[in-house]
Amino acid sequence: MKLEDRIKVRTKRKSSACGVDLQVGEEYLISGHVKKRSQYETIYDTNSCFWNDKWQRISVATQRALFKREFDHCHL
Repeated sequence: MKLEDRIKVRTKRKSSACGVDLQVGEEYLISGHVKKRSQYETIYDTNSCFWNDKWQRISVATQRALFKREFDHCHL
């Protein structure tokens, strides 16, 4: 999936509600749901049950696998 340099990601505010604490300006690997509402509106939704971490913490081997789309099970 090709994304803009910046996107809005929706999550709950509190960790007790499974929310994810994301900081503006940081780079993350975020997994979750993508919901296309219309031609012009797409919602990116995540919570603490999904794989979310700062990009710098992701191993180089995993980064390579992601760029090669080895984890892309949506297009099998």
